[in-house]
Amino acid sequence: MKMKREKLLCSLLLTLACACNAVATNAGSLDQQIQTIKQQALELNRDLFLLEEELLFPDDSRLAVFLSVDVEGLFSLQAVTLSIDGRQVMHYLYTPRQLEALRRGGIHRLYMGNVKAGTHGILAVFTGTGPEDREYQRTTEVTWEKTSGAQNLELKIIGSADLQQPVFAAQAAASLRDGSALFYYFQQDYFNALTELMVAQQRDELDAQGDKAEFLRGGVSLSYGMERAAEQIFERLLTEPDASIDRDRAWFYLGKLAWKRADLDRSAAALDKMAPTYQGQLTPEANYLRASISLRRGEQQLAASYETLLPAASPWLYYHYYNLAASHAGRGEWTAALGYFERVIESPLSTPEISSLRDKALTASGYAYLATENYEQAAGDFTRVRLDSPLVDRALLGYGWAHSEMGDYRSAMSPWQVLAERSLMSDSVREGLLALAYAHEQLGRQRDALAQYRHGAEVYAAELATVQAAVELFRDGGLPQQLGLDEDNSQDWLYGQDVLPEGEHLPYLRHLISRHNFQLALRELRDLHSMTRYLYGASQRLEKLSGEDRAQQSAYASRIRDLQQRAHSQELQVQARLQDARARVSELAITELQQQAGKLQRALGQSRLAVARLYDAGSPKVQP
Repeated sequence: MKMKREKLLCSLLLTLACACNAVATNAGSLDQQIQTIKQQALELNRDLFLLEEELLFPDDSRLAVFLSVDVEGLFSLQAVTLSIDGRQVMHYLYTPRQLEALRRGGIHRLYMGNVKAGTHGILAVFTGTGPEDREYQRTTEVTWEKTSGAQNLELKIIGSADLQQPVFAAQAAASLRDGSALFYYFQQDYFNALTELMVAQQRDELDAQGDKAEFLRGGVSLSYGMERAAEQIFERLLTEPDASIDRDRAWFYLGKLAWKRADLDRSAAALDKMAPTYQGQLTPEANYLRASISLRRGEQQLAASYETLLPAASPWLYYHYYNLAASHAGRGEWTAALGYFERVIESPLSTPEISSLRDKALTASGYAYLATENYEQAAGDFTRVRLDSPLVDRALLGYGWAHSEMGDYRSAMSPWQVLAERSLMSDSVREGLLALAYAHEQLGRQRDALAQYRHGAEVYAAELATVQAAVELFRDGGLPQQLGLDEDNSQDWLYGQDVLPEGEHLPYLRHLISRHNFQLALRELRDLHSMTRYLYGASQRLEKLSGEDRAQQSAYASRIRDLQQRAHSQELQVQARLQDARARVSELAITELQQQAGKLQRALGQSRLAVARLYDAGSPKVQP
């Protein structure tokens, strides 16, 4: 009995999708409202930061000390201790992420305080490891003349190729807020990066760097999910003929934003405005997007022609190959599809992203070979999928089907038995349980087949009951607790960690997290929780400023009240949107689990029908 064509196509279609930059974005009203909330929170933080500087660190006495590092391989910083006039004012221990931000060019504002006009002794002690991992401690001492006006001191750690050791220095500096913004940006702290840039712009500290800083703000806004703000920044800069920015990069970002919104014409128009001679870092991705636009328009031949514009060392070439293969496979053009899959599989690149793409191509190629009845080649491709790949279930199922189609049912049973031990949230696992019983039938083991069908029915029924219980729990508002969102210190997994909170519904949570729409909804929830923390911090800072204002009998009371009112209003908005976001997450979870329940119900029905069929056959081999 040949593998049913609908099963083949189902498994193949589950594997096929655009490899990267799929046209999918969360452009709903909640996302737009969250972008507005972020902008308002940033403006509040900017104004609060400016007020703090005026009230706590007046210009006449303000001294800011920054640290920059350019010492690749010669010194590994651990900590800095700063003293002014013999009094320690700061001891800072750096994290690996902060050190990486410094290495990439970020500048850390180590200290901000007040010093009187006159001469001061400033001492910095740097602790770390030097060449050959030796413990290393060096000091830099400078006599500093504090005059009127805010002043900046930059501590620098510079590598000396001649001396083969680090050099420590100190010098006066102009505004370093753009470097401070990069320090936050390279740590993916986009909120504080944007605040630094907005403060610098408000204080007119950027001078000739203004256009570049604004361009940087657009890029950081894009990273922070503020796509509307980023688009407005790029469009405004492009209308200024004298703006000293990378115009090709700006057009690229606009094209990519339009692509994410599925506005193909606008995306193509923006990409076409990049200079024909542009050969910058973004060239391969820009050509990949052009090819993808052509493919989605049905211009297969034009899309294929972009292969010559993508270098072999670029991952975008292999994403392009995969998309061409998927397009051919979707039309049943197996020979062409297999040719492109093979190019992905043989990619010389070994990055994690390409390894995942290779697994996807191997799985899709295996099912394409099944469609052409080349079962040995199909089995070979399936066995090359990594065992820790998210696609291994689908590969195990296909490997079994390949042997089944060759009549080798004993070999087919091995991968299906492995599948039988895995989570029933996987379509492949559910089908594998039925396939295992089918293999017993083909081997003439009617009693074993009956037992397997019965076992399958029991497993499906038990899982169905558990899924239905999870649906009821989530419907009653229990999902945030299951995700750990109701605990103050349990959201690390949501902010980039790999470990989900433990619980009886962990398999369902893992399944939900793998769904694209659910990930987008969680990002909205994450952003709102971030806003809650930022606004709580702003309220605490304003309370401190209010006390300081009363103590100094300053004239800032009205500004403080205005910021407090804005913070309170924004807190109310965030709480309202948090309810919407939680409801959206719960709705998506319930819908997905209900769909899984329907699939389990169908598998349960198939198992029961098979049991009845074996009994109706009247074979003595299946009698109890």
